[in-house]
Amino acid sequence: MTTTGSFVVRLRKWAIVVGAALVAIGIAWSVGYFMGAAGVGAAEDRAAAAEERVAVLEARQQLELALDALDARNFGIAGQRLRAASEHLARAGEDREELSEQAAAAAQARVDSPADLERQKNDLRALLERLDGTAPAP
Repeated sequence: MTTTGSFVVRLRKWAIVVGAALVAIGIAWSVGYFMGAAGVGAAEDRAAAAEERVAVLEARQQLELALDALDARNFGIAGQRLRAASEHLARAGEDREELSEQAAAAAQARVDSPADLERQKNDLRALLERLDGTAPAP
């Protein structure tokens, strides 16, 4: 009976040790899981902000190219660049109302008449200034 009793005691001790180890592993896994999930959310927020910034910069570049095309009296290219800028601003403005408004303004701008060249250039410059004022910080 002594060998059976000591076997049961040792078995209980091992069961307690294994149980405690499993609980410790479960706690460590839970902490790591939830801390990792918090880090993923922050990384997704940074990625979304970076994508918005890139879209705004691409729109700004397209507006600059439209202005250059107007200087060269190439109204077709200027119109294409303006539409591209509007698309970039619409993509960036999905969450920001002021960028959505600028996308609408860029979509409504017209660059098709040599008679109003200076007004068209001034309109594009005004769009660039408004864009610079509302661009997200890096």
